[in-house]
Amino acid sequence: MRVGIFVDSLLEGPLSVKKYLTSLLYEFMYMSLHKVEFVLLLRKTIVDRPSFLLKRFKNVEVSGSLEAIKNVDILHIPDCGRQAPQIELLRKARHLNIPIIVTNHGMANIALHPNIVFGKSLTITLLNSMKELLKWRIVKYFLNIVITPSISEKHLVSKAINLSPERIVAIYHGVNHKLYKPIDKNKSREFLATKYGVVNEFILHVSIYQPKKNVERIIIAYAMLKKKIGIKEKLVIVGKHPKEKLLELSAKLGIEPRDIVFVGVVPEEDLPYFYSAAKVFVFPSLHESFGMPILEAMASECPVVTSNVFALSEIAGNAAILVNPYDIKEIAKAIYDVITDEELRKELVKLGLKRARNFTWEKCAREHLNVYLRVYQDDVR
Repeated sequence: MRVGIFVDSLLEGPLSVKKYLTSLLYEFMYMSLHKVEFVLLLRKTIVDRPSFLLKRFKNVEVSGSLEAIKNVDILHIPDCGRQAPQIELLRKARHLNIPIIVTNHGMANIALHPNIVFGKSLTITLLNSMKELLKWRIVKYFLNIVITPSISEKHLVSKAINLSPERIVAIYHGVNHKLYKPIDKNKSREFLATKYGVVNEFILHVSIYQPKKNVERIIIAYAMLKKKIGIKEKLVIVGKHPKEKLLELSAKLGIEPRDIVFVGVVPEEDLPYFYSAAKVFVFPSLHESFGMPILEAMASECPVVTSNVFALSEIAGNAAILVNPYDIKEIAKAIYDVITDEELRKELVKLGLKRARNFTWEKCAREHLNVYLRVYQDDVR
């Protein structure tokens, strides 16, 4: 069985998709697979095969010609979401009678109001979103299986594009347990103090800014705790965020600039130190199709407060404090409960470690292989 996988997102694409595809391919490369070969495909024609791919994924073919799909038994397009797969590509594969599997990483544009997803610059973006949704409703007829990262997103996609749930398979992502693991807290604090100047106890949020990440409500909840109760913890925000805009909000709320620390983008290998040193990780997104950061926090022994909507409650299970992400008082109370109750923190750390162990990239890869085999053996053609 020759499986063709499009890997454009390794070269350019969202970080979450890169992480998914890189982890999946690594697991495939190190599995003892008999009679299974992989062909890594690029949508653009290339003169030289990318050294990046050859260096990291040995003993696989890399092709930048769409003609190469005629040499595969199954085609996997792993980088879809709001954007639908290319119709011409699907037509070509269908003409060659090649089964097609697509990974849909999430459709927040369907789950939430357009203002939340796209902000104020709506017109063109909203029209593009509607166009992609219409494309999904057309291309579904070319697809054998759609993979989603959670059961929650499976139901959302099924309803959005009117596709039978039987043709959608939910496969959870994994966690890099070699990177995200318990670290001595004193060591973590020393590291953060030296490299980032973070020296106080703190509440942590990690994301790349989007309106759905709910950062404004986190800041408002923090301001409530700061002004009404006088908590000593700082709020540390990691990732790319509109710092000036958020500092302006915090100033209006009466928060001193020194109380909110915008660290910016950090190397992934530094994230475990932030999780390890934090008193609580706060991630009350309005929509997530999976929610990788909460598992990375759990694997790093950090208590978690997250949303009770969409995939976050599904992934967190009983190992986090779940809140209504629209209720600022509820977010504030959950944060306060965790930072002031040592026994609760210990219990959440214990439950979180246990929960995170259920999510591995090896398990994810094996479930993908099961889908490939199921399609190859003609169960869903």
